[in-house]
Amino acid sequence: MIAAAMLGCFGPLTAYAQEAPNLKRGKSVKVEIMSKIDSNRAGEVTATVLADVTDDNAGRVLIGRGTPVTLTVERLKSKGFGKGGAVNVKTVSTVAVDGSVILLTGNLSKSSEDSSAPLAVGLATGLTVLPGFGFLFFCLKGERAVVPNGTIVDAFVADNYNVR
Repeated sequence: MIAAAMLGCFGPLTAYAQEAPNLKRGKSVKVEIMSKIDSNRAGEVTATVLADVTDDNAGRVLIGRGTPVTLTVERLKSKGFGKGGAVNVKTVSTVAVDGSVILLTGNLSKSSEDSSAPLAVGLATGLTVLPGFGFLFFCLKGERAVVPNGTIVDAFVADNYNVR
């Protein structure tokens, strides 16, 4: 009877231990961008997991190397009047080995060099020397912000998961 009572007490603890998350919030996931991103394009971007993500305790692979990762170009800064472009790439999600969707956090921001100084000189010169054509300097566009393919982004698991 004592043995049955002890099993009754420790049974729920054993079940709880099995349900503890093996992929914990904050776990690092290295992501490699597979296509060039620039400030002229918004939308989803192709990326993959760079290295296996494993369970800290058992060493079992939870997210495999090469697994697709969803990234989005979240924010674009307008270009024009000599202003450079800017882009913010946000990590969204990937898939674990059991097929469950794993939400990720992390981003990468890139901006081009500000070209407002050449614009100011060009605009002043254009308005004084060529008054009829000076307005054309307003059409100067700054550099595009470019994130080359192969760029590594540090992403992190957004919540606790129990991957089977």
